[in-house]
Amino acid sequence: MLDKNQKSVLAISIIGSIVFLSFLGIVMLGACGTQSGLCKILFSLIAPVTFIFPSVLVFSLVTLFATPKVFHSWFSFVKWGVPLSIILTVLTPETTGSVFLPFYGRGHVALATSILFVIISIGIIGWKHLRSRS
Repeated sequence: MLDKNQKSVLAISIIGSIVFLSFLGIVMLGACGTQSGLCKILFSLIAPVTFIFPSVLVFSLVTLFATPKVFHSWFSFVKWGVPLSIILTVLTPETTGSVFLPFYGRGHVALATSILFVIISIGIIGWKHLRSRS
């Protein structure tokens, strides 16, 4: 039986993943066009912000099969890790155009925070799983 937090994380990660995949599909189909103002603005903000949700979905599904202690340890990280990722992504300019940091932009921050999220999640889940077995 899922507790309230597991249901919430699962629901939010499913919705966030659907939004991310929808924006990805819109771009891949070329529905946005190259000069569409509103679509470009929405894509430049919403797609990077929702980039983390497929990772959250994968780990929330993994923790469904783990002990409640493993889930709650991971959930303690998710409670601040996901909002921090979103805040950092939103606060980052779309692109800097700087000579010193030419690859530093909103998409790169979204990718970096998602990679960190995956690494830390694997560590927390693995560590707690191993500790619960011994």
